[in-house]
Amino acid sequence: MTDHHRPGPGPDGAAGRRWDERDERRWDERDERWWGERDERDERWWAVPALATPLALFLLYVDYTAYPARPAVWALGYSVPLALLGCGWLLERTVRRRPLRTVLTGLGCLLALGYTQVMVTVLTGIAVVQLFFRVAADLVG
Repeated sequence: MTDHHRPGPGPDGAAGRRWDERDERRWDERDERWWGERDERDERWWAVPALATPLALFLLYVDYTAYPARPAVWALGYSVPLALLGCGWLLERTVRRRPLRTVLTGLGCLLALGYTQVMVTVLTGIAVVQLFFRVAADLVG
């Protein structure tokens, strides 16, 4: 064990560091910052949600008007992208939460644009499976 990790006075008589204090300031290679600095307030926390909100609303409008012959109940599904945008606004405003805020708002924008396409694809797949089982039942029975 080296002297700078040993509890008690150091070799020059100065007070040594306690064993549990030695890992307080570890370097994080991914973020290139000290772990103790990760919980600092993010002064630009609002930038990503502020850019994503008008974009998502525009994409919701584009997606909603692209398919005029869909059931009106499908409009309830647009609450999911809006909830993801809300999470971007309501997460704690620290540097540590910036990547999560970016991912959630980006996912909200992506889902806002592709919601109807996802629903059409899922329902088409269900219809094909039902058709397959009906044809198979007619052939067997």
